[in-house]
Amino acid sequence: MTMRLLLLAGHDAAFIAAAREGARLAFPAATVRLVENSTMALEPDPAEGLELLALENPSAAEIAAALNTLDGAKLPRWAVVVFGESPGEGVETLSRPDWDGRLAARAFRSAAAQHRLRRENARFRGDLTTFGIRIPHDLRTPLGCILTSAESLEESVALGPPLDVALLRPIVDSGGDLVKLIQQMSLLAKASGAVATAQRFKMGAVVWAVLERLESQILKREATVTPPEAWPEAMGNPAWTEAIWWNLVDNALRHAGAKPSIELGWRPEGEQTRFWVQDAGTGVAPEKRRSLFQSFHRLHEANAARGLGLPIVRRLVELQGGRCGFESPEAGGSLFFFTVPAPDGG
Repeated sequence: MTMRLLLLAGHDAAFIAAAREGARLAFPAATVRLVENSTMALEPDPAEGLELLALENPSAAEIAAALNTLDGAKLPRWAVVVFGESPGEGVETLSRPDWDGRLAARAFRSAAAQHRLRRENARFRGDLTTFGIRIPHDLRTPLGCILTSAESLEESVALGPPLDVALLRPIVDSGGDLVKLIQQMSLLAKASGAVATAQRFKMGAVVWAVLERLESQILKREATVTPPEAWPEAMGNPAWTEAIWWNLVDNALRHAGAKPSIELGWRPEGEQTRFWVQDAGTGVAPEKRRSLFQSFHRLHEANAARGLGLPIVRRLVELQGGRCGFESPEAGGSLFFFTVPAPDGG
């Protein structure tokens, strides 16, 4: 994520001049905005990108409030720089003699780097909590089904009549659910702890591998999957991107109704490429759309979504510097999209 906005909370002309010059030197593409105080900087739904808040002679309470403010993903919202004597610790500080554009730029860059670490630490703590709570909970149901079905089989064999093949289906299905859950959690755990390195790869090969893996499910549901005539190259992690496609196509197969019609597509979008999976099903109710891509690190909360697929998609997309979302086409159905960097910046 890049720095998109610098908020300057104060009135002193020297503070404003130094902060503006520091912003120009450190983050020339970012927007600079003057506000009365940190409260005035709040927006109900902040846009994507990092934000920095420069405070002129704040109190300890103001600093604490700024550091504890969260964004829409429930992660620390602002990198904070104090101009003046800081009454607290943990923030970049410029005393009045150092109110200079070059020194402000250095403080801004340092605060932004610390802010990224704070966000990742908060995300990882949430991930660990989700793993600790959700894995035992989600394993319990398929394991219970396996045990119950196995006991029924044991009783059936003991009584002597021919084995009922239908009793095997819950075991097979529950075993498949376990394998899927373990694979999802394993991939996300390794991805979250890995050093993100992007490589150039052919998206067509990745999608083809996904469709091969889902072939039996596609045939079983009598689905029609229509890809574009050609695919572009992309920058990112092929294994993570394959998991993204698998979750999105699997989601369409399960929720787009009988004999689903699914279309795959892409288009350039600035320095990134946008990819999507569109179906002709019944769509998603408006009240459920905002929680579709709930952050993985919040899935341990009481009101969290039960499904793991879309939160995992969001995490893997964000790790590659992209974004994802849902749209409701005018013709009906659902469209789930994600972006990844285009080779050579598009």
